[in-house]
Amino acid sequence: MKLILFDGTRIDREVTARLFSDGAGRIRREQTVIGLDPLKPTSGGSVGVVTIVDPVAGVIYTLNPGDHTAHRMSTSSRPQGPEPTVPAGMPAPPTRRESLGTQIDGLTATGQKTVMTIVPGQIGNDRAIEVSDERWESTELEVLLFSLHHNPQTGDVEYRLTNISRAETSRGLFTPPADYKIVDQFLPPR
Repeated sequence: MKLILFDGTRIDREVTARLFSDGAGRIRREQTVIGLDPLKPTSGGSVGVVTIVDPVAGVIYTLNPGDHTAHRMSTSSRPQGPEPTVPAGMPAPPTRRESLGTQIDGLTATGQKTVMTIVPGQIGNDRAIEVSDERWESTELEVLLFSLHHNPQTGDVEYRLTNISRAETSRGLFTPPADYKIVDQFLPPR
């Protein structure tokens, strides 16, 4: 994330994650989350989180390496939020889409950029504000290779998939380790 504050202060934060997938659609994401000091005060402000999505078994695991627990949730119990909408009485901002090509970093992909313009006066702004989303998706690998969300109000958020290996991933990466305690998470009915 890159952010420039009103006084010119620049904030750069980088989070690196490891992502694994297999031919059955299972996904494992290992990431250090910054800024969660209250959860682990001795960790220097970062907490390791592992998420496993297993559509074959119909579950999502969130692993906590600190206390060796695996929180399990059924994918059928995941909350389905409403589609985002423009607040009542506010006109939908003008949006344009543009094709960016069919290759990024030597990989075949589909690139698209969407730009939304907040017209002057819509939110009290004295000039137009452009918010853009750029996405590059691999047609062969069926994964997101790159995305960039640019919003002058909140800064830039960039995602880039690197060091891609096409080797089959070990099945053991998609289940909690044997020494982890499984904790079932239930959501209240909607």
